Amino acid sequence: LLIAPLAIGGGGLIHWGAAGYAGGYVLVMVACIAARAIARGKLLLSVKVPIASYYTAASQAYVSGYVVAGLLSIGLSLTDAHSQLVTSLVLGTIAGAVILVAKIERNNQLLAVLPVILQGLLFSALRPNIDQSTMIGVTAIVSTLAAVAAYFITQLLSPTHDEATQQTLMVSLMTAYIGPALVVNQVHPSMLLPVSLFVAGLLTYRHYSAAQQAYKELSLGVCIAAGLWLLYLAGYTNRHIHTHLIALCLAGFAYWRSVLGDSKSSQGYVQALFLVVTVPLALQSMAAESGGTYGLLLIAEQVGFMVVGVSFGQRFLLRWGLWTALAAILFQLKGLGWAFLSLLAVIIIGVAIYRLQKHPPDNQK
Repeated sequence: LLIAPLAIGGGGLIHWGAAGYAGGYVLVMVACIAARAIARGKLLLSVKVPIASYYTAASQAYVSGYVVAGLLSIGLSLTDAHSQLVTSLVLGTIAGAVILVAKIERNNQLLAVLPVILQGLLFSALRPNIDQSTMIGVTAIVSTLAAVAAYFITQLLSPTHDEATQQTLMVSLMTAYIGPALVVNQVHPSMLLPVSLFVAGLLTYRHYSAAQQAYKELSLGVCIAAGLWLLYLAGYTNRHIHTHLIALCLAGFAYWRSVLGDSKSSQGYVQALFLVVTVPLALQSMAAESGGTYGLLLIAEQVGFMVVGVSFGQRFLLRWGLWTALAAILFQLKGLGWAFLSLLAVIIIGVAIYRLQKHPPDNQK
């Protein structure tokens, strides 16, 4: 069967193009599926013949035949001058064939390939030009929304959520990130790309809504990254805007963990929050003469951290804010030698007195 299109299309009377050969292999695929259906007792079944005889006659050659024929039809359709139409028709036919084969083989796990075929069908129909960022953005949105549709349709049609359904849902989720991945060939990405990533993040959160807390936070992290990416493309490129927004999200995660009673993870998020806010701001202030405006902003933030630490009894916040603020003040005064040395001496004396009060000498114990 696999050589039949070559024999017919290359004969003396008929000369097929790529589209003709693609159509020929689609017919071969259908013929192999029909043969497999007969062998499995799904087609032309006679009550006079035992089912077991059909299973005995069943052959894996039919399976190899329709798989190879389907792949050949796709490859040949891509070489046709009108491949946008031909390939789309071939992929649509193969999608229907997959549904039929799943019933014949009694294996719903085969349906997991449908979201991938759907993506191929969309890209074949749209054929975005990589030099047109707007078209790439539209394609990304359509691709992600198609994956979302495939995900929820799978849930509606298979409410039991068996293993085959879970595989199809996971494949649908993975295909949701095909659209945002189009950024790899873009010099000036469209603002629709982060929107598609945000939608993919929401779908990921929906998928893991009943899973461990870490999976839900990671899913929301994808949405946060999409929002920051959108701000960057909109012209908000100052790193401190992004770091402070990340800090707000970390604060939200810390509160979430605290509500769940996970104080250790909550404290970890709090510490990450202050690292994200303090380190970039400190590096920026060190690049300026005597700290500059960023140095003053750093001091103000650390004083705010100290107030929060005192108000809520958080010793970590108090210590972090205290020592960072002192270091920033010293850096601000580095141009004034006498002020720098005076403040440094006061700090050293204060630390010494504090340590002596907390840990008196041995002869005073």
